[in-house]
Amino acid sequence: MASTDVGTEKVTSVKRYSQKHKKHINVSRPKLIAQYNQYMGLYSTTDLMDQNMATYRFGVLGKKWWWPIFTWLLEIPMNNSWTLYKKANSKQITQLDFRRDLVLTYLQRYGIA
Repeated sequence: MASTDVGTEKVTSVKRYSQKHKKHINVSRPKLIAQYNQYMGLYSTTDLMDQNMATYRFGVLGKKWWWPIFTWLLEIPMNNSWTLYKKANSKQITQLDFRRDLVLTYLQRYGIA
């Protein structure tokens, strides 16, 4: 982890259970980690994007090294467009329904279906 907001000198202490000592001990923790844990999931769009993309990953496996990168590059715009659609419209739609509508729109527009 890296940050331009929190320096390296700011260290806090946190209690963690030690298997070796069989008791709670104080462990030093950089303030950057404490700040990340405080806001994780609430305001972190990266965490939310990872969670959303993991929900409906493409299930096609390929032997080519570039296939996971290619599918990831397709899923990012779908996730971003779903997020923008939810913010712009009062009508809430699930991610699965949004993906279905997106695929049907492309199939109908280009005469495949």
